[in-house]
Amino acid sequence: MGVQDFGSGLFDFSRPESPKMPPVRWERWRTRSPRSKSTGCESLSPPTLASMASFNRVILMGNLTRDPETRQSQSGTFVVRGALAVNDRVPDGQGGWKEEASFIDFVLFGRRAEAFARFLRKGRSVLIEGKLRQSRWQDKESGQNRSKLEVIVDNWEFAGGRGEGAPGGQGGGDWAPASQAPPQQQNRGRAPEQSAEFPGRDDFIPDDVPF
Repeated sequence: MGVQDFGSGLFDFSRPESPKMPPVRWERWRTRSPRSKSTGCESLSPPTLASMASFNRVILMGNLTRDPETRQSQSGTFVVRGALAVNDRVPDGQGGWKEEASFIDFVLFGRRAEAFARFLRKGRSVLIEGKLRQSRWQDKESGQNRSKLEVIVDNWEFAGGRGEGAPGGQGGGDWAPASQAPPQQQNRGRAPEQSAEFPGRDDFIPDDVPF
């Protein structure tokens, strides 16, 4: 057992030492954690996050691969599904770089979904924030178990230049509905065909989504 000296005080973050694993050195956070304006002490947020059992948060920005698909659940909740092409630079193996696109499915519910469907179309750039959810079902034809990972969107914002969108997920600013929008931007990547095996039933739609 030992005590780590942070300079401003003594904090006992130690644990029994193991011959295979060195003791955790929390002092590495000292140069990364900002000081509180009210107390002048350094934040202990990183160690707090390190002790969490899990954390599910996703922020993505990319281009829509298709027009939003809209429908209503049995309870009357407005539902929008779509897919986002997110580009990343990777080595091309010849000393240069190339762009690779990942295609991420997402779903929105309620009022935020209505605004999304009204203002956005294929090719538009958008930023989404939410959490990952894995849906599981059994294929009726083959009887095999299937799964699909998608983002449940809590917030979204327009992305891109002034002619392409403006901040805010409420449909305000200089934006016009997609029917009045300028010609669509061409996607950088080509999205794969959507699998028809995914049922997309109301079984996967939470009826108690808070709005």
